[in-house]
Amino acid sequence: MIPWHNDLSLGISLAKQEFKVGEPIMLHIWADNPGDAPASVQGCGDMDFFEAYGLELFGADGHRILSRSDTKLAEQCKTAQDVAWACTMNGVVPIPARTCEKMGSVNLNYSFSKALTNSYHLPPGKYTIRLRQSWGDGGGICEPHGQNSASAAAGPTLIFSIKRP
Repeated sequence: MIPWHNDLSLGISLAKQEFKVGEPIMLHIWADNPGDAPASVQGCGDMDFFEAYGLELFGADGHRILSRSDTKLAEQCKTAQDVAWACTMNGVVPIPARTCEKMGSVNLNYSFSKALTNSYHLPPGKYTIRLRQSWGDGGGICEPHGQNSASAAAGPTLIFSIKRP
């Protein structure tokens, strides 16, 4: 979990740590409201943005692995003056007081039930998912992000592996 706004925290979990090649890797996204009052998150402005920019994936060598959308964005950043995040539908999701709610699942293989394998090409190996500490500032979408082993270790992480059947 990492702090978000209105005393909420956002976090991630995996149901297990070892997967077989081709098996969906579902990354669950959570919102925690430990406070005494209800709070809310926005579907696109908070959750979709978090899914797109709040996570980083690293290989066993400590180098960051770009998602398919990161790769496309990097190409856009080379040619565009500015790249902006825009929402066409931004519903409010209430989070009751003193609850931790699953907001969705990212198949690291796809989008908002996102399997890591839809978003990334993941051959057999060991991987680390890190919550990006400064993801919510809304700026710097085109700024390069660290790709060294120190980046993988900084902040909350999940470690998983993919094995051959």
